[in-house]
Amino acid sequence: MDMSSHQREEHPEKEKGLALRVSKSGSRESSVPQLSGSDDGTDWTVEEEERLVRRGNALTDFFFKDVGITQDQFNIGQQLLSVGIVVLEIPSNYVLYRIGPSAWISGQIIAWLCESGFIPAGLYTITRWYKRDETSKRFAWFFIGNMLAQALSGIIAYGVLHMRGVSGLAGWQWLFLIEGLFTIVVGLIFTTFFPKGPANPTCYARIRYFNERESQILVRRVLIDDPTKQSTRKNISMGEIRHTFSFGTETTYDYDPDPVNGSWMALNARSAGERSITLAVFIMSANCSGIIGSQLFQQSDGPLYRTGWTVIIAVASVALFFTIWANVQYVLLNRRLRSKGNLEILHRY
Repeated sequence: MDMSSHQREEHPEKEKGLALRVSKSGSRESSVPQLSGSDDGTDWTVEEEERLVRRGNALTDFFFKDVGITQDQFNIGQQLLSVGIVVLEIPSNYVLYRIGPSAWISGQIIAWLCESGFIPAGLYTITRWYKRDETSKRFAWFFIGNMLAQALSGIIAYGVLHMRGVSGLAGWQWLFLIEGLFTIVVGLIFTTFFPKGPANPTCYARIRYFNERESQILVRRVLIDDPTKQSTRKNISMGEIRHTFSFGTETTYDYDPDPVNGSWMALNARSAGERSITLAVFIMSANCSGIIGSQLFQQSDGPLYRTGWTVIIAVASVALFFTIWANVQYVLLNRRLRSKGNLEILHRY
């Protein structure tokens, strides 16, 4: 009998794939089967499973345990974030229109609790510097930058979370500190060097980026291309808000927010104030979905999440209906304008 066969006979439990542990009485007990085809369908040991659970906790750095919350409570926090953004988008852009992008966006970056209104403020600022046929590309780059930031922040967070224990702090605490300090530094740099506008291309550091003639060209080329971008008032009128909600709300909620849709809505605004509110409503729509989306997949609904997927299918079906309805409306309205000879005046893009 060769050695390999002798070992198989001497340790039949290993051949069957059973992990052994010694009980308190000294007898050997079999634990979880390691090979597929076992009675309970598992093919791993308890130790392997516990190791994976520990790694999973490391990825979230025990955040829930440290702060004493559950997954459902975390979902409510995400929901309240979206609610705050939706409620404060229009007031934020109202302030933006009154005091200007340089001061307002700078404050939003430094005091990140004022996040509501940041994206529409950035988009509105782009429309002040560029012509209509230049806006869409800039909007696209703006959103590309946003997506890249989200992707890189996840990679950075993975590394920072492994700093747990350094100076007695948890990994998630280091994450908050590092990203928070970085945001404040960027905000201070932005505040110092961002120009106030095309008509006054100076910053708080008293640097002038364009001379007087260049500044005039920047302003006039945009106004010649689109006279509605001329701002003659410090306040947004109620008429502009009403028209925004009669046109912009329907359009925004019919489509997923994206650079093309946002650019199209900005191009069709009839005044600078209306454009500011339109872009706010545009971003509000995305965060309205966040209010619902953060609660779709409840822990009690797992593992198949029938309720969550049912709601998603229902919402997608409603969105499809309104998309078709909106396109039918546009065809009919454009046909009516064309018959009256007003299509060239109202339908720019």
